[in-house]
Amino acid sequence: SRAGDTTTTTCPSPDTPILLADGSEIAAGQLKPGMLVRTSHEHSKKWGNYPVSRVQVVRDKRICLVLDQGRFVCSPSHKFSTGNDWKEAKDYKAGDALQHRTIVAVCPLEDGDVVSITVEDAHTYILDGLLSHNETPIYVPPPTSTTTNEAVKTDTPIITPPPNTVTPTSSTTRIVTGK
Repeated sequence: SRAGDTTTTTCPSPDTPILLADGSEIAAGQLKPGMLVRTSHEHSKKWGNYPVSRVQVVRDKRICLVLDQGRFVCSPSHKFSTGNDWKEAKDYKAGDALQHRTIVAVCPLEDGDVVSITVEDAHTYILDGLLSHNETPIYVPPPTSTTTNEAVKTDTPIITPPPNTVTPTSSTTRIVTGK
């Protein structure tokens, strides 16, 4: 990520249909904060209607999962439910089951727009009939000086969430604070 970017680990393409609370679908790029989605809670698995708290179109790497029923364009780290866990899009290969579908091929695409979505409490949403996970965004602020990274003695950029943002609890996310 570049300084000043907000990035997330799970993003579908803007034209991917998202299931709303009333049973209708809307393109991910048309989703708005305050809308209710019908989904299964990430921990309890209880189905319910949950509010969308954030929607942001971002430019990111993308891949296309060619399925036995259609295709799915998303960021490589977009997470799908496996029933008991979550699996990133980039970890699927031809022949793998993806919920009620089968992967035919995984194709890299050029960077492009994807939609970063946050669903309150459930932290999941149904897109194109597939249960997917959202993650809290990570904000990479512009550097304040050239000595900030030198003080930490690392090549890893200093990542600090903006005010009122919950940092992800994923073990794959590394947060470094520059104090």
